[in-house]
Amino acid sequence: MAKIGFKPLVLPKDESSHNAVIEWWYFNGHLKTESDKEFIFMHCLFKTDPKKVDLPFLDKLPIPDFYFAHSLLTDVDDKVFKPSISLYPELDKKSFCGKRLFIKAGEEFLFENIRDNEYHFKNQDLDLNLVLKKKPLLVDGKGWIDLGVKDTYYFSFSDLEARGKIRTENGFESVSGKVWMDRQWSNGGYHPEDKWTWFSMQFENGLDLLCFEYGDKQKIRSATICMPDGKQMATRNISFKPLNNIWKSPETKAEYEVEWIINIPELDLKIKTKPKNFNQEIVFGNINYWEGGLKLEAEFGGKKIKGVGFMELLGVPMGESLAKIYLERGREIVNNPELMKKYFKAGKELIFSRIFRP
Repeated sequence: MAKIGFKPLVLPKDESSHNAVIEWWYFNGHLKTESDKEFIFMHCLFKTDPKKVDLPFLDKLPIPDFYFAHSLLTDVDDKVFKPSISLYPELDKKSFCGKRLFIKAGEEFLFENIRDNEYHFKNQDLDLNLVLKKKPLLVDGKGWIDLGVKDTYYFSFSDLEARGKIRTENGFESVSGKVWMDRQWSNGGYHPEDKWTWFSMQFENGLDLLCFEYGDKQKIRSATICMPDGKQMATRNISFKPLNNIWKSPETKAEYEVEWIINIPELDLKIKTKPKNFNQEIVFGNINYWEGGLKLEAEFGGKKIKGVGFMELLGVPMGESLAKIYLERGREIVNNPELMKKYFKAGKELIFSRIFRP
């Protein structure tokens, strides 16, 4: 598996597309409506080389680049979780062509750099104006990290102020909150070592933190921090301890550790995480993962602080066979006339909107 090797990042140029096996533009956020109703969301646009990424079905596609997205919207108050997977055979022809970043996929997805430090994000549920409040967070200190079996470029916009609209059962409502964005690309396709526990965190005192534990047989731990004064630092001296609060998926029977203690001794920082909603599992092809918003309580330099975050758990084994899972999803369509009518009408969405959505 060929590694990319390190060259210093050039921003804003590296916000755009690269000649890589896989890359993504990832967003998560915590939003509230004017009536104080709380939502969390995630949206990740993937660009892959179908012949090299080593994901099921994709190597059969006769195209040089394949785009797809995973997204979720959770109504925290009512505990309603809505995941979605979208396939994009091609992007708008203007994508990646201008001096400023512009990505558009039909009427479903748009991400563009409007002016310096200001962005526009849109998907099927959200239409947000995003203002970047801090410098990009360079993961592991320089925006590149060697994970052993692969290396990856990686930087984050850790503090995006969001205002816009959200689609609810009552139509569109005004919404505001905090958003996080990751940019990552690599020449490493899917690998047996791809197992991780990952967190993004935004605290009320201005401290932002990205940390993870990657790998199965050989584990790599990393934390990258933006301090309240804007200074950045990175460390490998971090520990992750599960608190044995397990959520078991009723569909895949996977058992996810959903509460953690994270300790960074050199910062005198100890964090406790708690999920805002437990049912946050996504299944795509032969991959299952948990992705959801967090409440954070921490002690930092002897003072208590609170915050919000996101967690992603990938590599938790399923206790149910994929064949049975997809058979049950297929039966749900066949035995439900309204679903049949809806998804046949949608055409291209028939299979992936239900078979590949939890």
